[in-house]
Amino acid sequence: MVKDLDLVVSEIRRTLRPGGQFLFYEHVISQDKRVGRLQTLANPIWKFATTGCNLDRDIVSAIRDAGFQRIELRRFSLSVGLPITIPNIVGTAHA
Repeated sequence: MVKDLDLVVSEIRRTLRPGGQFLFYEHVISQDKRVGRLQTLANPIWKFATTGCNLDRDIVSAIRDAGFQRIELRRFSLSVGLPITIPNIVGTAHA
């Protein structure tokens, strides 16, 4: 599991050639404040039970902060699973 998201995403950006792409798929913190609070409350137990997986990380901000030139992403909700893992994103970040 990723312990320091910002460091990992920055390293991905640093090692990509100009024009390279970082493809990502991740369950993310919900934009719905109620679900987001539930994710944050459940995160310590979830993290322990899943050996380090986080429910409440903001990978989109980490990708933006890493300095990618262009980010294309799509948010979607899975129709199966726990409500805390339903918000997802898939996308491409261009170096």
